[in-house]
Amino acid sequence: MRTVTTIKKLDGRIKLKPSEVAFSERVVFDPAEMGKALRLRRRELGLTQRDVATMTGRSLRVIGDIERGRTTVEIGVIFDYASIVDIDFILKVRGK
Repeated sequence: MRTVTTIKKLDGRIKLKPSEVAFSERVVFDPAEMGKALRLRRRELGLTQRDVATMTGRSLRVIGDIERGRTTVEIGVIFDYASIVDIDFILKVRGK
């Protein structure tokens, strides 16, 4: 099992676009929405895809695949990415 170290870069290298709303709690129902949420959080933290790739030990292509919602990415890699950007996955029974 890989140990992932969270490193926050808040130096403002990446600015959110006017159309991007700051990340908050949200429900996602498909890989594309999860990828968008991870990308938004990464950008909020001022991280590049290369930063995340380095921290997870994965390639830029894999990070891009996650952000595009590709379903071929290993779930463990997605959890590594989420850990880097301080996102928790919470499983909940619908309607409760």
